[in-house]
Amino acid sequence: MFELGFFSPGKSKNRYMGIWYKKISYGTVVWVANRETPIADRSGMLKLNRQGNLVIRSGGNPMVWSSNPVESMQGNNSVVVAKLLDTGNLVVLDDNKTIWQSFDYPGDTYLPGMKFRKDLVTGLQTIIVAHNDL
Repeated sequence: MFELGFFSPGKSKNRYMGIWYKKISYGTVVWVANRETPIADRSGMLKLNRQGNLVIRSGGNPMVWSSNPVESMQGNNSVVVAKLLDTGNLVVLDDNKTIWQSFDYPGDTYLPGMKFRKDLVTGLQTIIVAHNDL
């Protein structure tokens, strides 16, 4: 149902890493990681590091964006996996426990399965923000 990758909206040369509907016309983007920090060329790379962070790098390897998991990893021998679910949720799993998910950081699209929430311990809350420049 969904795809994950780098794209350039419209006639822009800027590149973003995002999630979009697979079988709907191009441009139906539902989530963007590096919305505030576009990549100026085609050198974008997505990596899952040992700490469980999804990291976008470009060109000379400067970090453009990082997921910064809310949950801590279980231990040094953990198996950390990034997975795009059929719901459109990009998740990072540590031994099958979700330590980060894109549904916690929506853009301007609310998908089925997303929840508005506020974590009183971490302060994390769901906010939908409209951006016209993408």
